[in-house]
Amino acid sequence: MTDPIAPVFHRVGNRRHEYVLVPDGKRDWHRGRVPGLSRHWLMWRGGYNPKTLQRERRMADKRPLWWFLGLGALACAAPLLPDTLLQVAVVFCVFAAINVIWTLIIGAAGILSLATMAVVGLSAYAAAATNVFLGVPWPLMFLVGALVGLVVGGLLALPSTRIDGLYYALLTIGVAEICRVSISQIRALAPQNSSINNVGSFIPQDWYLQRPGLLLSFASAFVLLLAALFLFRTINSERLGLQLQAAREDEDFAEATGIDYRRARLNVFLISSAALGFVGAYYAMLYRSISLNVFSLDQLLLMFAMIVIGGMG
Repeated sequence: MTDPIAPVFHRVGNRRHEYVLVPDGKRDWHRGRVPGLSRHWLMWRGGYNPKTLQRERRMADKRPLWWFLGLGALACAAPLLPDTLLQVAVVFCVFAAINVIWTLIIGAAGILSLATMAVVGLSAYAAAATNVFLGVPWPLMFLVGALVGLVVGGLLALPSTRIDGLYYALLTIGVAEICRVSISQIRALAPQNSSINNVGSFIPQDWYLQRPGLLLSFASAFVLLLAALFLFRTINSERLGLQLQAAREDEDFAEATGIDYRRARLNVFLISSAALGFVGAYYAMLYRSISLNVFSLDQLLLMFAMIVIGGMG
């Protein structure tokens, strides 16, 4: 009878399973990298097998591969989906983009901010208001949304240097509720139940809610998700992300080695807030309107549940 708690021994030299490519020995290695980054597209790592001394490529992280396969399958299947499922795919891409950017704040920066939808909502309202009341064309709405998101992110980042953890999370929930109540008290929006309608959009009016418009909506939302993933990988895998990873291990040691992790956190927070503002402007254009539902606690809890289930890596 075997002991259930006895240690398990493995053969010396065994390694965990990894996907391996053995290139042709007569060819040079072409190390294709993401433009502007020092990382490979699918996190391939070149080296030599310690047993056979044969050169090989190993996939150090399988997550980019699964992302590539999943997004590729979604892009190929989207034109074949009915209108209802196509609308669901659009919502999926938009919410996934918001969560990927939010992961930079919670995961990379380590700031427990729950005002994500407040940043998205304020940026969406500002972009929609400039379009409807000031006549700003829809391409400039992206710039307005990003600037508003940057300003709101700067205001939210100030208390994060003094308050941390649960207290900061409660503060950001209060900020989101203050934003909702403040917008509901604007008299100019009272006849429309505090919403802004007839917002300009990149979708032609004749295509709205029609098959061509739905396909265009999905294509734009899919590109938005890819841009969010690229932003996440750019920050998390490069200098800022590596500094914050060192700070998460030991803040005192990181500071002793010359890493200003506080400034790095603020930089990531500001960049992510500007990106969320960009998404907010896109959100207003996608639905041609914006309402107070974007500030609701149900929406926030849904987004937070997506992060809890999907993880912050």
